[in-house]
This record gives sequence, structure tokens and C-alpha cells, in this order.
Amino acid sequence: MNIQRYNPDSYKHEYGSLLRRIYPWDKSRKSPFGSGFIIVQPGETTQPHNHDEEETFIILEGEGVINVDGETQKVYPEDVIYFEPFSVHSLHNTGNKELKFLAVWWGAVGVEQYQLENKNWKQ
Repeated sequence: MNIQRYNPDSYKHEYGSLLRRIYPWDKSRKSPFGSGFIIVQPGETTQPHNHDEEETFIILEGEGVINVDGETQKVYPEDVIYFEPFSVHSLHNTGNKELKFLAVWWGAVGVEQYQLENKNWKQ
């Protein structure tokens, strides 16, 4: 049995938040997806970014405002947000306690492949 135990020191500053990467479990093994627990402090916002993977955020605790390609929505615990590849996204903590969520990403295709499959795509 493999268990990755909670360790507050395993969180690193990435994307304007605290990120604890879960998968790939160790860098020597290939994984078809990646995931991590993310914490955004009250009043803070993750860095707007995009990538060639699809991604989902599952809000665990707290509340905030998600921004995807300039469109915003409030989010609350147990909300699930899906991002298409290359969509620019950020999450702002509007509450007075930590906003915690699970991020899962998969299916990196690379820019050239995505452009071929989505002929109307513009960067």
C-alpha cells in the first residue's frame, strides 16, 4: 500500500498559491495525469495562466471568484470547474479563510497538435 501522508512542508509556492503536487507520485514514473492540492490565502489570486492540458478544479473549502478567459463566476465548496486546453484561468479568494481545492490535469497535446485538431483556435 502506498500512502502519501499530509506534510505542510510539502507545499511549494507556485502560480501565486501554495501547491502540493500529488501525481505523478514520483518523477521516475510516467502518469497520464497530474494533480495537486492548492491553497489560496484570503485576498490572494492565483497567477493567470494557461497550458495545453485539460484541467478541473474541485473546490474543497472557502469561496472565491474564478476567471476563465475574462468571464467570472463565484465558486463555493464542492463546485467543479472544467478548463479547456489553453484557456486562461485564475482563482481569487474572496473569503476570510483559506480557499482549498484539488486540481487535476490530463491530456497534454502540445500546441501544434491542438492547432491541427482545432482549426479555429487562435493564441
